[in-house]
Amino acid sequence: MKNDFIMELILCIPLILFGTWSTRKAVNKYKLKSYYDFQMLGAGISSIIIGIYFLYSVLSDIITAF
Repeated sequence: MKNDFIMELILCIPLILFGTWSTRKAVNKYKLKSYYDFQMLGAGISSIIIGIYFLYSVLSDIITAF
């Protein structure tokens, strides 16, 4: 396994949670009325993508270790 296994595991959970919160807040509460809402939506979606990438790399490390 890689040395940064724990760091990636710790990073993926808050990134996915922040992305989910930010996306839901932009879409449900503000209904995408202003430029700020689209920025929040973009930040949320990109955080989810980065979090899923970290989660994928952690899971692939676990699978290849065994």
